Amino acid sequence: MSKTQVRENRVRGLEKYKETITDLENRIRELEVDVTVKERMKLEKEEVRIITEKFKEKKKEQGTSLSHKKVKDNSGQTKKNFQAGGVKVGKIKIHKIHKITQME
Repeated sequence: MSKTQVRENRVRGLEKYKETITDLENRIRELEVDVTVKERMKLEKEEVRIITEKFKEKKKEQGTSLSHKKVKDNSGQTKKNFQAGGVKVGKIKIHKIHKITQME
């Protein structure tokens, strides 16, 4: 083999190593993104669990979320009040009809 052929073989070998290193670096980045996404999902699930527990505690404290008391309307007539109540958790209010209101 001539010196030129030896150099060309070395260059090809180095290029293969560079490709392998680049592929490994890309794979590492992909795995880092996967880990970040999974951590975020885990934190969001924990947050939902905590809010749900607080919601259940507040609901137990309030008894029932529907108020069936008789009230007088503006015309003076007595009627039943069937408004759905909500539970305030922190700065949001969770309604029984799956509506969340931001509290100020």
